[in-house]
Amino acid sequence: QAKRSAMYMAAVPPFVLVVYAWLDPNNVGLLFMTLPGQLMLATAIILEVIAYFWALKILNPDI
Repeated sequence: QAKRSAMYMAAVPPFVLVVYAWLDPNNVGLLFMTLPGQLMLATAIILEVIAYFWALKILNPDI
């Protein structure tokens, strides 16, 4: 169940990005078409992966 919670937490930001892209495609396009946007997107993905594994570690402590 802890792994499922971490998966849900990790799934929210991409879901929000898809919804925001549907609502305002021009602004989301800037994330993919400009260098600062790409850097922010890459940073967000890296932090998301770190947060996922960190959450797994916190939710499943080795005893």
